[in-house]
Amino acid sequence: AALEDPRVLYADNHLLVVHKPAGWHTQPNVARGTGGADAKCLLTHLSGPSRRLGGGSAGDFLLPLHRIDQPCTGAVALGKTGKAGTRSVLLFSLLSCPANKFTPEVWAVFAAPRCH
Repeated sequence: AALEDPRVLYADNHLLVVHKPAGWHTQPNVARGTGGADAKCLLTHLSGPSRRLGGGSAGDFLLPLHRIDQPCTGAVALGKTGKAGTRSVLLFSLLSCPANKFTPEVWAVFAAPRCH
């Protein structure tokens, strides 16, 4: 069965947030027995030459800031630059501190993934 295509939820010069449908790997995974890259890789799909959704001069730099398991669906954030990746990880660590609260806007983008 064909996989649903990922959808861009948000994009700017530093950050890309996409909806990852169930069935896609967030990060590259070598297909068993083939020795090649898995065709269901979200990162490979988004940074392909025809899409140019990433950062850098070639439009192919994307750094996953977290992952969602293959059978789950939800929002995945990717940094388009190394600096964006570093700052996002710092932001996530600050937001996860019990003294900090998620705002409704943050919950809207980083809603809990649903597994099928």
